[in-house]
Amino acid sequence: MKKTLSQIIAVIGMLIAIVGIFLDAMELEMPAYAFSIMDLSFAVAIASLVLIFSKKEGAVSLGYLIMVVAGVAAITRILYPDEMFAYYEFFSFIDVGFAVMAVAALLYYSVKLLTLLGFVKKGKATTSEDVLSVLNKYKEMEKESIITAEEFEELKTKTLKVANKNVGDLEELKKWKKLVDQKVITEEEFAAMKGELFGKK
Repeated sequence: MKKTLSQIIAVIGMLIAIVGIFLDAMELEMPAYAFSIMDLSFAVAIASLVLIFSKKEGAVSLGYLIMVVAGVAAITRILYPDEMFAYYEFFSFIDVGFAVMAVAALLYYSVKLLTLLGFVKKGKATTSEDVLSVLNKYKEMEKESIITAEEFEELKTKTLKVANKNVGDLEELKKWKKLVDQKVITEEEFAAMKGELFGKK
C-alpha cells in the first residue's frame, strides 16, 4: 500500500511518543491520575493513526482531526508545563511525538486545501510512468470487453494529452515504442510523442 508523506510523518510521531513513554517511566514516578491521562492520550493517538490508514475519506479526515487536537494539547503542555499539571515539569518525548503527528495532520489538510483551490491535481496521471501504466490498463480492459474499442480510443486520446507534456528524454521513447509494438498506440501517436520531445509540431 502506497503511503503518503503525512502518513509517514504521523507514524514517526507515534514512534517518538512510544520512546517517550519509556523515557518518562524511567525519569519520573508519576501519580496514578497522571498515568491514566497519558494512557488515554496514547489510546486516542493510536486510534487516530489507525483511522488515517482507512480507505474511507471521512475516517481519514477524522483521524487527522484527532491528531490536531492531541497535538495542540501536547504543544500547550510543552510550553506551559506548570499550568497544565503539577507533575509535568520536564521535557517529554510523548508530547513531542503528538506534536509531530499534528504536523502530519496540518500537511494533510494543507494538501486538501490546495487541491480544493485547484493548485494540486487529483487523480490524474502526471508522470510518464503513470501514463504508460494507465494506457496498458485501458488496453487490458478493451481486450476483456470491459470497455469498447471506441471508449478505449477516447480514453487513450485524453491520456495522451497528459503524456505529451511529460515526455522528458530519449530513454522514455523506448518505453513508448514498446506500446507501438503491443498495438496500444499507433505509429502516428508515437510520432507525435517524438515531435513533442524534439519541439516539432
